[in-house]
Amino acid sequence: LHAIAETGAGAAAGRLDFLPLIEDEVLRTRHLSFVGIEPIASGDTITGEDAAAAASVLRTCCDVLGGSAGSLAGSVFWCPDRDLDGAIRACGLYDKLQPRSGEEGDREIDRAGPALTIATRDGPRGSVVETGDSRSGPDTTTRMQRTAVPAAALRTGDGAPLDPTGAGNAYAGAMTALLGNGVAPLVAACIASGVGAAVCEHKG
Repeated sequence: LHAIAETGAGAAAGRLDFLPLIEDEVLRTRHLSFVGIEPIASGDTITGEDAAAAASVLRTCCDVLGGSAGSLAGSVFWCPDRDLDGAIRACGLYDKLQPRSGEEGDREIDRAGPALTIATRDGPRGSVVETGDSRSGPDTTTRMQRTAVPAAALRTGDGAPLDPTGAGNAYAGAMTALLGNGVAPLVAACIASGVGAAVCEHKG
């Protein structure tokens, strides 16, 4: 399931459309093999309220999928853009999901939580992928490793995008499909970057 979730403070009131799909035990354990969430906060400026609303969605998904049985096995893929991700980090909201390791660039996640992969989309600058499996390892915590993945080169005449609309959606959707089929996160990110680039090479 690739869910594009309008998560900002200005989003429609009430429950998000995709939450019933992952909260329903029958659907979750019998019909869903993987869940990727692409949070969207509209507006020219991302506020602290937007960040808090997005983090609340991530927390809900972690809570639901962290105790999941069956094929989902508690996995969460989170794919915000740079502005929303930056606002969440600036407010320290990721820290409330998982304690910090005290080392710059690394974070620790509670072993009882879900396996979490974060891919922060940054347009022509590529993406940053964070991976870690909170359910494995000899210690009680596992650090999230951050790796920059460059954007794929465009095959347009001047190397510039003809129309970038939908490239982020394509990247997140491709990442969800690849991760859900067992592809390693960094390999998946490289392939997804190519999918996003292909969208930029055409108008409309």
